[in-house]
Amino acid sequence: MKNFSIGEMSKLNNISIQTLRYYDKIGLLKPKLINKTSKYRYYSIEEFLKVDMIKYYKNVGLSLEEIKNLISSNTSIEEKLQIINIQQEALENKLKDMNLMKNNLDILKNKVSSIIECKINKIFIKYNEEREYISYDYISNTNAELEINYRKVILDIEKYVGMLGYELSSIVSYDKTKEKMVYKNIMINTSENILKHNGQVIVLPKGEYITVYFEGGCFANKNYYKKVTEYINKNNIKVNGHFHEIYIIPQVNEDGKENTLMQLEILKS
Repeated sequence: MKNFSIGEMSKLNNISIQTLRYYDKIGLLKPKLINKTSKYRYYSIEEFLKVDMIKYYKNVGLSLEEIKNLISSNTSIEEKLQIINIQQEALENKLKDMNLMKNNLDILKNKVSSIIECKINKIFIKYNEEREYISYDYISNTNAELEINYRKVILDIEKYVGMLGYELSSIVSYDKTKEKMVYKNIMINTSENILKHNGQVIVLPKGEYITVYFEGGCFANKNYYKKVTEYINKNNIKVNGHFHEIYIIPQVNEDGKENTLMQLEILKS
């Protein structure tokens, strides 16, 4: 029976020589024989079928280690079905994560496009539809308190949802006389019902919001609260409720200090 060189094996099966050598190294696809003098690898027709099996199982997402175990053992039909079910579940979870990432990218893209259009550091009026948030009642008077509470919320989200991909924000009380800010809670805009056990649902009503986009950090952004307050007073605008601060993209400046892209808004009466 004819044996095939590694080059022939590569061409006939559309698989690179480098890949064939790697498969040999990990014991996934061994050549039928290796010339002791030249060290050339030679494959038989039987190895062609193994290549087909490797390609087939790779196409359904199995790892090389899983494929190696399948090829080297006589698995029953029931065991093959179990492997298929496990792989299908894993792929469905990956698809769920990928769809979540795509949705987050779409939201982020729209948000950043809006910032470019409206310009940063410029106050404007923005209409928002009704928005639902899950609120964690952590009160923070200092940046350190806020960071710790922030981590608590993130840990809770990742525990139940698996990945952080939601808009985080806070309701902030601002005392213009003392120029003092108190972060009354931390919120996430998600429809994941599983998270509602730890937080209460807060609905921000539809309406016009005095809005500004800016770069900065929590508790270091008093100028923007002051700026919006002055805008409200200057234009004799009545507002309802506290400020809503939204974290869009976390970032730092050249000095390593927080320079997060943020949104500040407050509802007009």
